[in-house]
Parts: sequence; C-alpha cells; structure tokens
Amino acid sequence: MPKNLEQRKFTIIQSLYCFLIRAADPGIVDTRILRELPAWLSTCVTIVLRLSFLMKSPSSGCKAVVDAALSSPVSKFPPLLSK
Repeated sequence: MPKNLEQRKFTIIQSLYCFLIRAADPGIVDTRILRELPAWLSTCVTIVLRLSFLMKSPSSGCKAVVDAALSSPVSKFPPLLSK
C-alpha cells in the first residue's frame, strides 16, 4: 500500500474522532492495599505516612479524580493538520 494512501486514511480517521485525555493523581490514599504486606510493615508505613501528613483519606483522594472527570476543557482543540 502506498505511503501517501496510508497517510490519507489516518488523516480521515483523525478528522472524524476527537479525543480528550485527562489525568489525575490523587497521591497516597489510605486504601487497604497495604494489607498485602506483613502486618508489622503495614502498620509502620501507615503510621509514618499519617504523621508526615502524606496520606489522604479515601474521600479526600477521590476529589481529584472526580474534579478531573467533571471539569470543562481548559483550551480549545487545535486545528487538525492535514499534511
């Protein structure tokens, strides 16, 4: 298949679909994932993270994800290049 035909196919597909990608990182959230570690290690890690104020509660951690999912786009999409 000629390369320019492949490029035209991609341009047509690109102009039909528009994607918006959002990413959110809630940080360290107090989930039960530490239960996979030995009990003494899980307890030590939890205490250190809570005392250093690095661990968030689950309700606080989910706010970043929900906010990213419900927010409006920051800028308009740039025009598609057809070259």
